[in-house]
Amino acid sequence: MVGVLGVVQASPSGKSPPMGNGHLPTKHEKESARIENVEIIDLQFKAIGSRKYKLEKLLDSNKCYGLRAREDLPLHDLFTYGGPGGDSCGI
Repeated sequence: MVGVLGVVQASPSGKSPPMGNGHLPTKHEKESARIENVEIIDLQFKAIGSRKYKLEKLLDSNKCYGLRAREDLPLHDLFTYGGPGGDSCGI
């Protein structure tokens, strides 16, 4: 299993920090943090394409953060993520 992830940790007060550039993903990929052209590095440190693997989106909570794939591109090629964080962002 291979994961591409962003993780944030809430403060003791319960306030979660921003992720990415602090903006929720929109259909305009340059407005939020993004990952393009996903490749996997194997045990011999060779880059292999990710297209032969099934990639799935997983988002614990969409209250303060988001994950979006462009409708006209596979998830392997481009996805955007992030959000402003805030209060009560937990699951």
